[in-house]
Amino acid sequence: MRLLFVLFLTLALCGCASSPPPPSVLQITTQTLSPAFTGKTYTQQLTASGGTAPYIWSATNLPKGLALSSSGVLSGVPEVPGQYQLTIQVVDSKLAAVNLKIDW
Repeated sequence: MRLLFVLFLTLALCGCASSPPPPSVLQITTQTLSPAFTGKTYTQQLTASGGTAPYIWSATNLPKGLALSSSGVLSGVPEVPGQYQLTIQVVDSKLAAVNLKIDW
């Protein structure tokens, strides 16, 4: 009984029992995008891990007709064929941010 009390007291004093582990590093886990075709409906959910959810998504240089929702859904109907260099960003609730450049 005394050993149990000492163990509990030690854990309580060091904070070991109540401290959550530090969050892992925020990263975008979607590394490629599936092909999109002009005039055809496109949808892809982007994913992230680490950091502190919820996440907010944004992108630059998307093809005309496509949009990225703040929840990470890339969707729409591409209007112009071509190759694009997208920059995708995700920000977590603690304002940690990470960018990913994708040639698409």
